[in-house]
Amino acid sequence: MVHLVLSPPKAGKAAFKIFSAPETLTGEASWTLHVSGRVALDREPNNLQEAKVDLAQLQKQYPEEMPGSQLYQRIEKRGVTLGPSCQRLERIWRRDGEAIATIGVRGELDSDDRYCLPMGGIDAWTQVLAACFPDGQSKMYLLSGFNKFLFYGYSGKQLWGKAKIDSDRLLENNSQAIQGELWLFDEAGTLVAEINGAKLQQASVESLRRAREASNRAAQPRRESKLSKEAVFAIAATDRPHLLEKYLIQELAVALQSKPSKISSSQPLATLVDSLMAFELRNRIESDLQVRLPVDSFLGESNIAELALAVLEKLTLANLTLSEPSLSSPLESGELAEDDEELEEIVL
Repeated sequence: MVHLVLSPPKAGKAAFKIFSAPETLTGEASWTLHVSGRVALDREPNNLQEAKVDLAQLQKQYPEEMPGSQLYQRIEKRGVTLGPSCQRLERIWRRDGEAIATIGVRGELDSDDRYCLPMGGIDAWTQVLAACFPDGQSKMYLLSGFNKFLFYGYSGKQLWGKAKIDSDRLLENNSQAIQGELWLFDEAGTLVAEINGAKLQQASVESLRRAREASNRAAQPRRESKLSKEAVFAIAATDRPHLLEKYLIQELAVALQSKPSKISSSQPLATLVDSLMAFELRNRIESDLQVRLPVDSFLGESNIAELALAVLEKLTLANLTLSEPSLSSPLESGELAEDDEELEEIVL
């Protein structure tokens, strides 16, 4: 289930947070925070006419022109492969540090719906940042956040994206983070939206490989559960830890593409899994056994035997509960702070 929490507007702005919790989870569940920010209500841009640009003249400022397919080839060399539905940039004009591009919207929106943006168009717009990097750039930077998103209105016409990155930071060999700016225009040159303070974080080849492997595993058909909480309590209490150890070893063997016999229950989990695998294993346990453990249970110095005991403790507590308590919402638990100054802002 998904929970959106809005705080009362204050000085024309409302704070929001988006949480989720599993519907099938019994017992007391924790809510996972995914997004937080501030929304400015009923704000009109200062003057959209002043924001218009001459797109034909803008193109002439950039000496290099190339098809979008060429950029996607460059991105793939840096370790990221985008499928056909994500390749929306049609034509690009660029120089190191800046770029503009035409974005295909593929008829996703009705032309009268001026208050929506196609999700594929937004994704392609942020991809223009990748065109700002030199051709020989081997490191990959991924968008990790932004300071402010401003949306003015969209008429369903052709979209143009413009991006600019901090060239000074780009010249630093060991720069782990780069800041950029983004502007979105329609075919008349009217400003549709802008992103201020886009944050790009350098991604290692290893982290990209792990993410790709996780994506491939997620796309595979889901196999039937090898264990249920009913099966755990159907055997003697003294045998339950061993049963859970065997279950965890089997799950890890599948994730690691290894044989269960090569994994020891005394082996520290930190030597077996990274953070992505830890989340996958936690989600698998939650789906099969309807219990949720904190992520740090899967990392650090804990081993498989200790994890099995932690799972068993959660199962036992849930089984002893006479009545299922209702999930307390993030609002009731006070997780939304009205004075959170770190929130990003979206202006509609």
